Amino acid sequence: MSGSGIGATTLNDGLVYGNFPIGTRVQDQKIVLNQGDIINILGVFESNTTGSASAPKVTLSSLNGASGKTTDLIIGETFVGAKSGAKGIYCENLT
Repeated sequence: MSGSGIGATTLNDGLVYGNFPIGTRVQDQKIVLNQGDIINILGVFESNTTGSASAPKVTLSSLNGASGKTTDLIIGETFVGAKSGAKGIYCENLT
């Protein structure tokens, strides 16, 4: 029986069974991106469903910049959660 997964307990993990290069599947110990000239990897995300993975999102409040809006933020800027201490990088303004 062919299927995708790492064993009897996770055989049906939603991935397509096939002959894929080492390092290109979430089950692989080391990840290979098959792209040259990569300087930094900020994150590798895995979906917990059969849908596409996405980066975590954050809700910002009480911004104290010039306009008090996310337009004051600079792509690449880092921030730290006041309560959680979690570190993040501002990568994209969704709305």
